[in-house]
Amino acid sequence: MSAQLKAAPAFRVLPPVAGLGWLRGASILLAGARLTWLLFFVCYIVILGLISIIPIIGTPLATVLKPVFTVGFLAAAWTQTRGQKPALADLFRGFQANLRALIPLGLAYWAAINLAMLSTALIDGGVFIGAIFLGQPLPEDFLTRAETQWVMLLSVACALPAILAMWFAPALVVFDELPWYTAIRLSLAATVANWRAFLVLGATVFLFSAMLPALALQVLVLLFGPAGLGFALVVLMPWWMALMTTLCISDYVSYLDTFHPEAPRPEPEAPAA
Repeated sequence: MSAQLKAAPAFRVLPPVAGLGWLRGASILLAGARLTWLLFFVCYIVILGLISIIPIIGTPLATVLKPVFTVGFLAAAWTQTRGQKPALADLFRGFQANLRALIPLGLAYWAAINLAMLSTALIDGGVFIGAIFLGQPLPEDFLTRAETQWVMLLSVACALPAILAMWFAPALVVFDELPWYTAIRLSLAATVANWRAFLVLGATVFLFSAMLPALALQVLVLLFGPAGLGFALVVLMPWWMALMTTLCISDYVSYLDTFHPEAPRPEPEAPAA
């Protein structure tokens, strides 16, 4: 990082349809190197999963390192938009970037998520956080309690600002050389200003990752009985992986659209002659 920090870039307020454009741009990048991107995503999930099972420090460490690995997706997408193929090694590019800012980002994210979890004690008296942090067994009727839905809604509502603050923050730290606290503030401001586009993005992802697969699962089980469940898993798992990979790539596409519309954009590859 240069000795003199760059000025914070201005962000654009985009129409709701921009959320679909971000997914389209990400799907173009995915189609250009599908196998590499899917392997990229699998390695990302496996690495964070292995880190999270380390006793005591695993889950916090995985959360703190999440922005570092996010930079890997950003770097791979940056490479691809400039005519080169992404590589699996790009996943670790965050460790070669501005770790002095990325680690505080991860710590801030970890703290915010934990505060969101702790807020649920206001409703259930600490039953949920006891299970999350102390490994205490949940009551047998926990899922059927009326308060459980409110517990989940409160945790999501409290975690949402942290998720929005982290959406653009790693890119702002690495590409725009902003301090971590400025990146958090600017990311939150940009996502809130573009809430309509993010609502469309979230609704579309929910439709294709949850509602349609659930409908397909019900149809397959109805037609084929128990065998339909196994068939559905074989079909839906690659679908879900591709969709989640697209969502990860859309982070970079949305960053360009919001902060740097002049930068190279994902374009479909021309068909071979």
